[in-house]
Amino acid sequence: MEQCRIQVEDVFGPQVSDCYDNFDFTLLFEESVLYLPALLIASAMGCWRLWELRSAKRVLSHRGVLLYIKQVSAIF
Repeated sequence: MEQCRIQVEDVFGPQVSDCYDNFDFTLLFEESVLYLPALLIASAMGCWRLWELRSAKRVLSHRGVLLYIKQVSAIF
């Protein structure tokens, strides 16, 4: 296994010259191509779901002590 400098991970692209047999996904490439699109899709779906729930009919009509106990217990 070759020892390479950490600076090779700052290059955009799946190829690293003179390291790892000239092929390895760099950290910059992984974060840009593999991580960010998935994050954007998940964020868009979350926003769409919140917008959809905003106009939904409320299930609980009044807010009592049991509601707050249930919310706090759901956190733990």
